[in-house]
Amino acid sequence: MDDSIQRKIELQSPDDLRYLITNVRKAATDSINAAFPPVLDDEGNPIPKRKTNHHNPQTDHYEPFDPRKRDRIESLVSQEEDLLRSIAQLKRRVPAATASAYMTATNSQIATDEEMLSAVLQRAREEGLESGKKALEGMGELDRQEVVEGTYTKAVETLGRLKRDMPAVVAKMERARVAGGYVVGKQNK
Repeated sequence: MDDSIQRKIELQSPDDLRYLITNVRKAATDSINAAFPPVLDDEGNPIPKRKTNHHNPQTDHYEPFDPRKRDRIESLVSQEEDLLRSIAQLKRRVPAATASAYMTATNSQIATDEEMLSAVLQRAREEGLESGKKALEGMGELDRQEVVEGTYTKAVETLGRLKRDMPAVVAKMERARVAGGYVVGKQNK
């Protein structure tokens, strides 16, 4: 008979199987304990025990799982994501809309300023012509008539340039005021 072949164990009842399992477990436990002896609390545990404060003991309390609370959390997380998405959209849209509204308001104000300037210049011309005619009617020709007329022509040309350049200067001044307000506001934050 060959020693390498084990003989089959015949089991007569479930109790025979329980007996064999118990004996195998006991033999395995004895073998492990022989190789790795157990550490007793008296011999000193290398892991220190956690000290607790008797006045304020820390205890963890758990409550049973509640599907309604889980659904509420999911709903709140979804709302938060929606709000963050809408904030991101506003950050993209609002500056363009604000710039457009500012440009429209500025153009409207410039048009109003140009109309008022034109009306004032027209009235000044009309009143100047009338008063100049009345003042000059009783007078003869002046000694320096050519110099006076040349100076008057230069003044009218200067007023014309001023009329033409005034809206651009006003617009630059407004942009500088807004930029200054932005810089000052940013420094205060």
